[in-house]
Parts: sequence; structure tokens; C-alpha cells
Amino acid sequence: MKKFILAAASVALAAMCAVTVSGCVNVNGLDGKDGADANIYDIYNAVNEERKKSGLEELTFLDFAAQYLSYSGEQIENSSDMQAVINRSLLSSVSIIVPTSGSSAIAGSGFIVEVDKEAGDMYVMTNYHVVYKDKFSFPQNIWLYPYAMDANYNDRSSRIEQTEIKAVSLTYDLALLKVTNSSIVKNGDFRAVEFSQSENFYVGEPVFAIGNSDGDGMAATKGIISKECEEISLDVNDDGRAEKSTYRVIRTDATVNGGNSGGALFDSNGKVVGVINSKVTSDGVENTAFALPSSYVRRICNTMRSGFCVMSSNPSDCGIYAAQFPAEFDYTTSSRFDSATNRTEITDKMVIKKTENGFIDGDVLKRMIIKNGNTVVEDKPLTRYYNIEDILLSYRSGYTAECVVERNEGEEVTVGFTPKTELLD
Repeated sequence: MKKFILAAASVALAAMCAVTVSGCVNVNGLDGKDGADANIYDIYNAVNEERKKSGLEELTFLDFAAQYLSYSGEQIENSSDMQAVINRSLLSSVSIIVPTSGSSAIAGSGFIVEVDKEAGDMYVMTNYHVVYKDKFSFPQNIWLYPYAMDANYNDRSSRIEQTEIKAVSLTYDLALLKVTNSSIVKNGDFRAVEFSQSENFYVGEPVFAIGNSDGDGMAATKGIISKECEEISLDVNDDGRAEKSTYRVIRTDATVNGGNSGGALFDSNGKVVGVINSKVTSDGVENTAFALPSSYVRRICNTMRSGFCVMSSNPSDCGIYAAQFPAEFDYTTSSRFDSATNRTEITDKMVIKKTENGFIDGDVLKRMIIKNGNTVVEDKPLTRYYNIEDILLSYRSGYTAECVVERNEGEEVTVGFTPKTELLD
């Protein structure tokens, strides 16, 4: 079966005035009166009323859950904690609407990386393909809607219109938006996300996604990391070209629909581990979505915010500067279960292929260090092949870079090198 992967943002909202928020549907009972909704606390109170009539002691909620629902106190506490984490993350997320032609629009998502409440300013990350119009220009209008204010896209009082594109990268399918002097930001409760600092991720990690699913407003879904690293090909420009862009992603089974693109994938602590950008749409394939890993997203965010990029009204002239490793290497992969962390650790052994730029054929790459003068910017072990590219995203002109290598079967040597910086579209 052929696998079709589509960007998860291009939800065309035709006739915006007809877009409504999904609601509950009342269905009359076939026999007798309609059933009434009851929450868990209604049931808890009813049980205690019956116990009281029987002369029994009133139960605490934890005792009730354990006795009647077979839940432990720890399970309830964990569930409550997760609910709080998800609800806080809603305040870091926005729905995005990009008007196209007539009354149509494209729906996507984004998340806040910086907020200045007093000034009414904030920075929002999303996907490149959410704000892409065509190869000649970017859209004139980009509207942001905070959580609970995305019920009516035609209500100007609920949308943030003072939005401009500050930087984009087709290579990484990322875009940085800036909001300036917004009264909604000044008066609202907005929170910047915190990125996970992990360089690698692991299968089974619990995650949740927040996004503008199907253009119906922000919603949360949960799942796990299904695969920690893979590559996908995607036509993010949606122009039907034979050539497609390749992206390194993490896979998740959290439910994702059109409109989720650009929304954050969070871990159980509410830290961003990825940015949703696509899903599999093949018949018979369910709950297979992809996210750009935070190991490079957070660094590209810094690159864009620091202006280490080129922005133009012409998309083909835009991009970010990224440093390239100056030597060729091969790698072999192995895995083992670590009983201390209860994780299967994957390790790539990276070996230099030929002598060049201070490296010697056979050097094993162990660690990378980047400094700005005496300030250490990065000091990371190299355990996966992609760590090299990710860490070098922090390199800037005037910085120093070096690698610790294993040479001659055991000798550790530090090799200084000067990366070549290129403009990537």
C-alpha cells in the first residue's frame, strides 16, 4: 500500500461566515424520558447520600474512587496533574487563520515562545507551510486566536491582527511570527512555552498535542512517541512538484487532523518536544502523525529571533544561516536496554571517513563544544548522528568550535574546527 503523507495545516475553510463551532447534539430517548448528564462528583455525592441513609461513614473522594472505580490515589493525582499541565499549555497556544481568496482561509496552529504583556508583543512559532502563499509572496493577513476566543473567526474583537512574519525556513518547515502592540495580549493571560532540552527522545514517552484541529478551534489529544527518529518527504508548498523536502521527525499516535500543523507536541511536564507538521492519510493507517523535534526547533527559534537569517517579501530569497560540519563521517547504530532508566538507548558510533580539516581518518566523534569567547554555548555528547547538525545550529560567526574525538583506540584528542556557514532556504 502506498503511504500518503500530507501537511496537517492546509484545511481550507470555505465561506468563513458559515464556519461554526461543533457542539453537543441532543437525542431524545426512545423510551421514557431523556437521560441526563452526570459528572463523577454527582455520583460521588449520591453515593455518600446513600451511605448516610444507611448510617455509614462518608467517604473521601480518594476512598470513593478506590472503592467504586478501582482507582488508586496515585492514579487520580497523576490524572489531576496532567489536566493542570494541559490547561496551562492551552495558554501558550494559538489558532491561526490565513485568509486566502474570497471568503476562504487556511487554518493552522502556533505556540508562544516569548511574550511581553506590558508592550502587547509576543513571538509565535508555526510551520512554514501554514503561512506560505505562493513562490512569489507571503499572505497579507495572518490572524491569531487565543484559546476560547477562536469560536467565531469573524469576530474581530477576538483575533490578533497585528501579526507579521519575521523569519521562515523551508528547509526546516518553520516560521517565526511577531505580534506588536496588541490589546488582546496586554489584557490576556498568555504564557511562553518551555522547550525540552533533551537531545534525543524515546519510544513510549507520553505526549499531548494542542492545535486548531479541522479549523474548529484549539483542542488537546494525547498519545505517546511511537518512533523516536525517522525521515519523511513532504511537499510543504503543495505545488505538485516532483521534488519534495525531507524532514527528520518523531512519530506520535496522538490524534492529529488538518489544522494541527504548527501546534506544539508537549511532554508530560508541559515542555515542547516537537512541532506537528504532517500525518499519514493512507487508507487503513490511523493515528500516525509527525512532529519536528525540539532538539533543532529550539535552536532555530533562537536563530530566527537573533536575526541570523534573511527575510524578504519573496519566499525564494528567505532562509536561515546554518553551520556545516567540515568533515565526512560514517556511523553504525546499536541499541541496548538501560535498566537504570528503563529505556532502550540507541547509539550511533560516528567515524571520520578521511583526513581533513584537523580530523584524521578513523577518529570517533565523542563530544562537541561551541564557545562565544569564554562563554560555553554548547557542550554536548555526540550519541546520535543528527546531534552534530542540531548542535551546530547554535554556531555564529566569531564563535569557536571543537570536537573531542577518540583516536588510536583510546586516546582522547580535542580538534578545533571552523564550520562553513550556509544560507539554507
